[in-house]
Amino acid sequence: MRKLILILWAGILSVLSISCYDDEGSNDYHPINEVKISDWKKGGYAAIFKSDTLKITPLSYLDTVRKEPVIQFTEDSDPSRYEYEWKVVASGSTDEWDKGIVIGTERNLRYFVDIKPDTYVLYLKIKDTETDLIWKSYTSLNVLSVTDKGFFILGEKEDGTVGMDMISIAKDTVVLKNLLEGNGLPELRGPMRVMYTGSHYTETPAMKLWISTESGSYYLDLTSFASGPMNTLRAMTYSGFPMPDMLNVVDMAARQYYTSMANSRIMMTEDYVFGTSLYSDENYGNPSNRMNVMSEKCFRPFPYIFTSAYRPSGWFIYNADDNCFTMFRSDSDLSVSKLQDNAGDVFPLIQPAGRTCIYG
Repeated sequence: MRKLILILWAGILSVLSISCYDDEGSNDYHPINEVKISDWKKGGYAAIFKSDTLKITPLSYLDTVRKEPVIQFTEDSDPSRYEYEWKVVASGSTDEWDKGIVIGTERNLRYFVDIKPDTYVLYLKIKDTETDLIWKSYTSLNVLSVTDKGFFILGEKEDGTVGMDMISIAKDTVVLKNLLEGNGLPELRGPMRVMYTGSHYTETPAMKLWISTESGSYYLDLTSFASGPMNTLRAMTYSGFPMPDMLNVVDMAARQYYTSMANSRIMMTEDYVFGTSLYSDENYGNPSNRMNVMSEKCFRPFPYIFTSAYRPSGWFIYNADDNCFTMFRSDSDLSVSKLQDNAGDVFPLIQPAGRTCIYG
C-alpha cells in the first residue's frame, strides 16, 4: 500500500512539472514608443529681458544650419498624443523640476522673455499620453539685461526735456530709445551724467543706474528703467546736518564690482561727500567732507573722486576751498585727512597760490 502511494505521488509531481513547463504566461510583451531629444544648440540660448522673444522650433531630423533640437519617436503616431512643457529653473536652485516657471506648453516655443536676468536651466518635457511615459532633456538659458553691456546717451530732446537712449551690445547691437518715457519721473531738464554702480555680488539692491540733471538726480531700475520721486540720495540719507530736499549726485565710487573696496560706496554731491558700507542697507549719515570730525563746516568738493581702478586703499577728495588733496580712508570715516607734500615729490598735493584743480 505504501509503495502504491509513493508511485501515485511521483506521478502527480511529474504532471505538475510538465504543466509548469508548458505554461508560457499570459503577458503580452511588445516594444514601446520611445522619445529621443537631442542636438540642442551648442552653448544654450541667450535672450534679452523684455526685449527678445525666445523661439525654438524642434525638428524631426538633424539640421546643422538651423541648429534646432531634434525630437524623434521610434513609432510613427498621431502628434496629438504628446503633451509638451517648457520650463525654466534658476541655475542656483536645488530642485531640478518641481520649482520653476512654465513658459510654454506647445511643441514650438514662442516666449516673450519676461523673467528676470539670470542664468537658467531650460527643460523640455514630453509626455506620451497613451503610455503615460515622460521624457526630458535640458539646455541652458542666459537671460540678459540691456544694461549688461553698452553705452547710455543722456541728452536734451526737441522740447527741452531730458531723454535717454542706449546702444546695447549685451547680445546683438540694439538701439533703445526714450528709456525715460513713462518711467515715473517728473519732467527733467539740464542733462548732466549717467552713472552705473557696480557691486561685489551679481544681484543686489546696491546696484543702481543713476541719472543726474539740473532738475535732480534719481536712480532707475536696471532692467525696466522705472523710477519715482523717492528714488533719490536724499531719501537714503539720515543726517543731523541741514540738507536740501534734493542732493544732486555728481560722482560715486566704486563703480567696478571686482575692486577690493567694492563693498564700500562713496557718493559725492555738489556740496557733500557721503560714505557707507554695502554689507548693510545703503543708507548714509553725516557728510564726511570735513577736515575735523567735530567741525560742522563742510568744504566744497571738486566734483570728481580720485581713486585706483583696481586696488584702492581709499579715495582722494579735492578740497576746492583750500586747494589741497585730502584722503578719505574708510567709508565709515566722518572726516578726511589733509595730504602733505614731501621733498622731491613731482606733483604737489597742496597747491601753491594761484593754482587750482580744473579737470579730473
